[in-house]
Amino acid sequence: MLAKESQKFWFYWIAPILVLGTIGLIAFLALGYYVRVLRPKYRGR
Repeated sequence: MLAKESQKFWFYWIAPILVLGTIGLIAFLALGYYVRVLRPKYRGR
């Protein structure tokens, strides 16, 4: 019983960190794409 509860607790503790890390990575990639590709295109015109 204790082992199952500790596994659940570990999952609930790690899941938000994984989600936030994934969202942060996607946002970082989108920002890098914007800075390198979209901004120079609009600045040139």
